[in-house]
Amino acid sequence: MTGAAGPSPLSSEFAQEIVDTLAPHSVYNVNIMDEHGVIIASLDPDRIGTFHQAAQQALAEDRVLNVDQPAPGSSDRPGVNVPLRVGGRLVGVVGLTGEPSRVAPAARFVGVAVELLISRELERERAVARQTRSRDFVAALASGTSSVAELAGRAEALDLRPPWTLFVESPAPEQGRVPSAEVTTILHGSRWTVAPVDVAQRYRQQPGTRLLRIDVADLSELVTRAEEARAISDSVALMPEAADDRWRWDVALAVARLGPRSRERLAARVVEPVWSETVLVLAESRSLRDAAAELHVHRNTLGHRLTQIERATGVDPRQAAGLFTLLMAVYAGR
Repeated sequence: MTGAAGPSPLSSEFAQEIVDTLAPHSVYNVNIMDEHGVIIASLDPDRIGTFHQAAQQALAEDRVLNVDQPAPGSSDRPGVNVPLRVGGRLVGVVGLTGEPSRVAPAARFVGVAVELLISRELERERAVARQTRSRDFVAALASGTSSVAELAGRAEALDLRPPWTLFVESPAPEQGRVPSAEVTTILHGSRWTVAPVDVAQRYRQQPGTRLLRIDVADLSELVTRAEEARAISDSVALMPEAADDRWRWDVALAVARLGPRSRERLAARVVEPVWSETVLVLAESRSLRDAAAELHVHRNTLGHRLTQIERATGVDPRQAAGLFTLLMAVYAGR
């Protein structure tokens, strides 16, 4: 039996690379046979592509096979043939040519070494494949060019299960990746990352960057939030700086969806820095008293300032709709 079906992890190119690597350290000729017993790598070019009867038998019986006298008519030579098992699957055979009693100790060692090399290569290939799938998933998500059904298939291939946290960091940092299990790529100067919630807790924003971060419960919400994040990140100044506790996703998104002229007109409404600070604090306060305390002014002073803002802008910051408009003006001013 040769194990589970599927593409062989042992290509002829990689097998020959292994043989060439081992050759300077071995006094015996090394051959590698695939899972069908065909020689795919050897120091003797004439043997490549020929059938190795003893290798096929070693695979069929799943055991180390010594060859003292090759079978009549075969191209086999005296030596030791060691089955290669990787991930529970027989993937081929490594053979050392020579008198079996002398070759046997080295053959078993070489067999272990070749299995380790194959396992390492498979791990590398899996990492590269996951990185590619991760990049394609996030690129499709960020670009908005794929349906929810297509993204669901991509997420399943990555074994990516909700809930997640979506990160968009700009400009993309050169270092400081999140831990393993994230899917990430660089798009339009920003790094987009989707990470399981437990992994996302270890995410650290890099100095000098702005970061969007939002938790999502399912794929539909992830798609929606990605669309919103794309709009906000198109204007990096709308993204929050580190430790910006007053930043609001809804306000940034509303401003991001305005045209350039609308933003300019809106930004012109709140031009005084003290007004901007007042609007931001008021939006986060439960009452005028709390806002005055946060601003370190008397409540009457705050009331007078709000009246000034209303007269200058035509919008009452004491009303919810007016306050939201003024918040948009502050963000547009960024």
